[in-house]
Amino acid sequence: MKLDVDPRLMRIYATHLRGLQQATQKARAYVHQYGSLSVHEQGLIGKFAGYHDTYVADLNAMLDKLSTLLGSSGGALEQSASAYENTDMVSAAQVDALLPQVPRSSPSRD
Repeated sequence: MKLDVDPRLMRIYATHLRGLQQATQKARAYVHQYGSLSVHEQGLIGKFAGYHDTYVADLNAMLDKLSTLLGSSGGALEQSASAYENTDMVSAAQVDALLPQVPRSSPSRD
């Protein structure tokens, strides 16, 4: 098995993840700005039942988790890119040769 890592490409993907993290933060700001409904907008029963408020809270929690995941993944890719740049490639290849091969999916090219 041959492992060939291009740190430049890792950094490009990390940048892409940071962009997605910013998008989740913008989505959260949008939900905060437009997600609140008054009693009149929800209807009296809807306000008492709290379904909309619960949905908005769950959506915000999910967006927070996604933002954190994207941020930490981008940071980990940056660290990995630096590690590959600063590691003796011969010894890294020897260690990688001992690891089992893992099937990888091809990246999406939207």
